[in-house]
Amino acid sequence: MRILCFANNSPERWWRLDMPKKWIERNTDWRIDIVDLSRWTSGLEGYDLIIGRSFISEKVVDTIHSWGVKILYEIDGAEPLLSDEHFANLKTAYGRDAHKHLMGTMQKCDAVLVSTLPLAEWIGSFVRRPIVLFPNYMDFEWWDNHACERGVSGGEIRLGWFGMRSHVFDIQNILVPIIEKLRLIYPCTFYIPESVVHIIPSHLRSHIHAVPQWKMHERPSLARKYMIDIMLVPLEPTGFNACKSAIKYYENGADEIPGIYSPTVYSSYVRHGKTGYIADTLDEWMCALNSLSSKKTRKNIGKRAYQDVRANYNATNRYQEWVNAIQSVYEQS
Repeated sequence: MRILCFANNSPERWWRLDMPKKWIERNTDWRIDIVDLSRWTSGLEGYDLIIGRSFISEKVVDTIHSWGVKILYEIDGAEPLLSDEHFANLKTAYGRDAHKHLMGTMQKCDAVLVSTLPLAEWIGSFVRRPIVLFPNYMDFEWWDNHACERGVSGGEIRLGWFGMRSHVFDIQNILVPIIEKLRLIYPCTFYIPESVVHIIPSHLRSHIHAVPQWKMHERPSLARKYMIDIMLVPLEPTGFNACKSAIKYYENGADEIPGIYSPTVYSSYVRHGKTGYIADTLDEWMCALNSLSSKKTRKNIGKRAYQDVRANYNATNRYQEWVNAIQSVYEQS
């Protein structure tokens, strides 16, 4: 089978298209080409299936169908369905009708590929099309090839939060209270993206190290470069967050770094006290941080997280799920 994917050049593209392409092509006779969204009109001859990632254009779907080819809509987050900011960025093209055009685009596609079951349920409340699970998994081969050696940190505890600006409320309501309280107990520095430092109250910024924006191929070295001891993954219990996949657990496990996670999403993956910690209230976050103040505990938790992710969420062992997902739609009459 020959498959054409068109997508923007976002970090999510690596998880959703580039990584599956590598493992599918290595283990089947399929060939997958990935091009920029702007090139969708050229060079489409000879493809058996089209996959479009997070685009808005009913006309594109109609055109592809006129060629007698199926098109799958790929989406891995609820941002386009929930975020007013997302649609504000599209005003020049669609104005107030952006959400309507997005739903119309999905509705015209032959199926929708999603990363999680909660996202499938959410989209299913808007779109009456087949919704197929296309999970995220970790490519250890790629991760290890791009990772650097870890340095040795000093006496302070280094904590990392490597999220995106869309998590502003998680920062304000969970991360900031943690910084406020932990700074009074342990010498510590929080490493967070420079794009969100302005959200942190000014009196706490002496405990912040701003991490410059990174490219996807730099991500495997990020926590090791900054010698992070503990990763924090706070998520408020919102519909937006519930649709997320467990990528942060995969990344932390691949780095053998212990993490503390909100129960939203991660209670289904992290074994509390074994492969990480689950924390809901501020007291629970502080209790978990106190447990991880021990280097020995950090090492043991990080090692078990690595073993768990490598054994259970490794693309090497799970790529057939991607093949089956695509094949199931392609063979539908």
